[in-house]
Amino acid sequence: MDINSPDHLEQPIDSNQRVKPERLRALAAGVNRQSKLGVRPPQLIFNDDASGSPFPEAGFEQAIAAARDYPLTYAYLNPGPPSGSGQWVFTGTSIQIDYSDVNSVDWSAFIDTWDDSTTTAHRAFLIFEKLDGNSPTNLFLVFEITGAVVDHTTYKEFPVTAIINPGGFSSGDLFIISFSRTGDKGADGATGPTGPSGSPGGATGPTGPTGATGPAGSNGAAGATGPTGPAGPTGATGPAGSNGAVGATGATGPIGPAGGPTGPTGVTGPTGPTGPTGPTGVTGPTGATGPAGSGGDYGELYKTTGSLTLTTLNVYYQVTSFTAGLTNNITNTGDALTIVDPGVYAIQLTLDCQPNQGGLTTSNYAVSIYKNGAPFMTCCNPWQKDHRHTITLTAIEDCAANDVFTVYMADLISNGTVVTFKQVEFTMFSINI
Repeated sequence: MDINSPDHLEQPIDSNQRVKPERLRALAAGVNRQSKLGVRPPQLIFNDDASGSPFPEAGFEQAIAAARDYPLTYAYLNPGPPSGSGQWVFTGTSIQIDYSDVNSVDWSAFIDTWDDSTTTAHRAFLIFEKLDGNSPTNLFLVFEITGAVVDHTTYKEFPVTAIINPGGFSSGDLFIISFSRTGDKGADGATGPTGPSGSPGGATGPTGPTGATGPAGSNGAAGATGPTGPAGPTGATGPAGSNGAVGATGATGPIGPAGGPTGPTGVTGPTGPTGPTGPTGVTGPTGATGPAGSGGDYGELYKTTGSLTLTTLNVYYQVTSFTAGLTNNITNTGDALTIVDPGVYAIQLTLDCQPNQGGLTTSNYAVSIYKNGAPFMTCCNPWQKDHRHTITLTAIEDCAANDVFTVYMADLISNGTVVTFKQVEFTMFSINI
């Protein structure tokens, strides 16, 4: 099939095709060429699963994967480095990009994940599409991330290889950025079978010449001892022997006259052996039972009805009207979970809802857990109008007494979206670390 034909270009890029640079190169080159010639631009579709659904109804890991395809808006700058909110620079070998986009949304934590793939030589792809005002132009730049993200306090930098770069861009040009992560490196395959044996050896060669004479052998073993010779002559007289032993003590003499002096006191004899151990004493009475220990801290908020209107785009609105569930030493009133005792807590939010954003078919939403009035954990997702979607956020957090946790949502593209809730569960419980 011709890679420049519209039928070829409008085929979806599924999760397997998305990580192949030759596929991206063919698509982006064809799109840029057709845009310059005034041909109807193709539609590039990014799916997260084989079913074609733009956001699968799955758990936390699938939600994060979907969020990485969300387009960020930045302004091109040449030369760099970035000096203000919403700027990005291509140095020729790397990309430098501000923490925040032109809408002052801080994406630094999200950008830090762009090098997470264990396929270190090909970590991810970035697709930049130029905007004319707020309208796409279908002019693309495609880069492959080849190294780790480096932090420069106000902007991030990471090495890239340019797959498509038609050039002709000026400082201040706006681009939307799509991120596509390469899958982790797979496990090593099994060892292949042993190859066939080589062909038999050649014919036997001719006999070699006689070798040189070897060295002399070692000495033989000693011969047996000869017979005993005849007796020799008598030797000279030896020296006199030593004195004999002292004779035995004679008998005791008779007792002398009375009145002799008293002899000295004899030496003290050794200590006698230790006596046997005495019998065991009587067992004392059993002590009183101590107080019962307390259970772990936990708290729960939930709701199965209601809706939330996201009046203005990029504005976060609190999810309210929760019902208080089970609780132990965590306050679960006022649409918030409030910590009583400091410690380490597990946090989980599961949100099942259905958006209706007016005339748009799809939009992009942010679901956020706030801690003490500021975003603590946020996930962005592309959702379809009138379709149910489920997202799960989980975290482990070291909390202080009186820390307050709440739930917020925002529409990042359109105004006036109404989100209908099917089931929301917000829980926290203490853990021992």
